[in-house]
Amino acid sequence: MPLLSLFFSHFNLFKFQIVSAVFLVFFICSCSLLSPTAKVKKQILRANGGDQEALTRLAEITDPEILPCLVSALRNSNPDIRSAVVSAIGNIGETSVIDTVVTLMMDEEEEQVNTAAVEVFKRFGPPAIEALVPYLQHKKRHYRNKSAELLEQMEWQSENDSEKVRLLFAREDWDGLIGAGLASGEVLIPAISSRDVEISLQAIKTLGEIRHPDAAETLTPVLNHQIKVFQTEAAAALEKIGKPAVEPLLMALIRDGERFYHERAAEVLGRIGTPAVESLIAALKNNDWYVRAQAALALGKIGDPRAVEPLLELAHDRNPYVYDKVYDAVGLCSSPETIDICQAALEDSMKNVRQAAIWGLS
Repeated sequence: MPLLSLFFSHFNLFKFQIVSAVFLVFFICSCSLLSPTAKVKKQILRANGGDQEALTRLAEITDPEILPCLVSALRNSNPDIRSAVVSAIGNIGETSVIDTVVTLMMDEEEEQVNTAAVEVFKRFGPPAIEALVPYLQHKKRHYRNKSAELLEQMEWQSENDSEKVRLLFAREDWDGLIGAGLASGEVLIPAISSRDVEISLQAIKTLGEIRHPDAAETLTPVLNHQIKVFQTEAAAALEKIGKPAVEPLLMALIRDGERFYHERAAEVLGRIGTPAVESLIAALKNNDWYVRAQAALALGKIGDPRAVEPLLELAHDRNPYVYDKVYDAVGLCSSPETIDICQAALEDSMKNVRQAAIWGLS
């Protein structure tokens, strides 16, 4: 019995060793049979746990088969992993993923990841630039800022005026846009309608400083903006633009619309001055009494003697609001050149005309 017991004891030990060896062989074989993607996922898990060796290996990957896994890992919450993954993508050098990488980098906030991305984009060269440049005009402000930042870190140089002003706009370099002159209209005129209040106001101001003639048509409706500061800045810009703004402002004055809109258009025409005189004189014959009155008021502010005779003719108007404005305007427009005109009007059969002539002579 003792011999039999000893036999079975050794047999069980031997059996355990055999099973353990088989299991070890199976484990080693299964590990060696893991797909490249599975191995990378394991490395990412280990790196997430703080394994620096796994992080280093992750950054040294060169297998193109791993690309989809690496691109997905760019969304990992760990910036160390995202940085290593970006480096690995650069090692692989496959340009087909550059658009996706650029898109994901637009929302990247960690400096170490952005630094790694810049180095990778430099390696990619033109394909990376082609992917980044369109973001200079993206509707999202921080995307524009980010693309400009990345391109500048890549030491990218614009090749034409269009690229130059897009970069300046993305950087929000308003002085630079003023220096670029009329070419800046390409980015500034569309920006008038931006939902970002700050960007819209800066675009309006900058267009005024440039005195961009093509901006007048887009700026004029802003006079009717519900926010007062927009009205004020648009009026200032249109005044600086001057003569090219006369036609759109006149259209705003004579078209049907809110009375306040008519007033603002007339006010700006009055501030533009001499270039607006002929258009305002024509508006004195408009069918809308309010338009006639506002045109008279604007002419009075300009004070051009050419307006005296048409204004005296308007004094025949039977609307009291209109001829009240005429009185003031004639007085402001009169000069030694208009004395004869005013004296002749003193003989007019209509009292309002005579009264206006007196204002012109006083």
